[in-house]
Amino acid sequence: MFRFFFVSIALCVSLVAKDFRVAAYNVENLFDMQYNASEYKEYIPNAKSGWTQDMYNKKLSNLAKVIAVIDADIIALSEVESKQALYDLNEALGVKKYPYIFIQKTRANIKNALLSRYKIQKSKEHFVKGFSRSISELSLLVEQNELKLYLNHWPSYNFANESRLEYVKVLQKILKKKDEYIILGDLNSPLQIQKDGWGIGVNELVKNTQSLNLWLELTPQKRYSHVYKSNKKALDHIILSSNMQDGKKIEYKPKSFGVFAPDFVLDAKKRPYRWQISNSGKGKHLGDGFSDHLAIYADFSIY
Repeated sequence: MFRFFFVSIALCVSLVAKDFRVAAYNVENLFDMQYNASEYKEYIPNAKSGWTQDMYNKKLSNLAKVIAVIDADIIALSEVESKQALYDLNEALGVKKYPYIFIQKTRANIKNALLSRYKIQKSKEHFVKGFSRSISELSLLVEQNELKLYLNHWPSYNFANESRLEYVKVLQKILKKKDEYIILGDLNSPLQIQKDGWGIGVNELVKNTQSLNLWLELTPQKRYSHVYKSNKKALDHIILSSNMQDGKKIEYKPKSFGVFAPDFVLDAKKRPYRWQISNSGKGKHLGDGFSDHLAIYADFSIY
């Protein structure tokens, strides 16, 4: 009788889904304190802009505060200069630091990175002709299930729409329908296509790969992660393979997608409270603020 009771409990526990969170966050120019001649001029260590060890520590502390509160099991980061900067950020998390870290091996001066509580099994870089920023393909082992992540940071609005479509072409070639995958990062391509065609990149990606863009779960007025001159845009994305809603293995939890926007990461006008540099970004570091992007997140279950 007691044996049956314990076996029944074990069966019930095995049927309970385990949840985990995935997030994406552009941390806005996290440069370390080592000079290597590829820094933006305002991030040259100990120069007239005041990028000092003290300022670096403050930025690490501020970003760590955001990441700790989000408490994602997997968080993709954009605009990290180096492995040292990623390591220092992880250390700034203290007891919440992650056991697994990854940063791209690329010549770009700001790179994609990852902090994960799940083991990173494999990684591969997919290069886009004419651009230094690659697409990182990572295979994670999530409770004995393989999850593919594709970390992206596409060219900014200053580049032609064709530049972002080059990234779409590469993704279309490497994505496999049988995989459970998540495309995430700063795609610099808004959800809504603008009059000049800006936004066609992310829309073509979703359409041609039959993937799911989680922004569509939110009402239009809530669809933004970046604000420029009062213009709100959804530039950061979490895009899923369609089989993450088929009732098997790893499943997206409907309506769990959100923008991380507590008051402490917003300015008085409810915009992202970016890292503060005087004289409209041309002066000195002030040791306050976070990033010009808001983090986004989504929850998943394992069955």
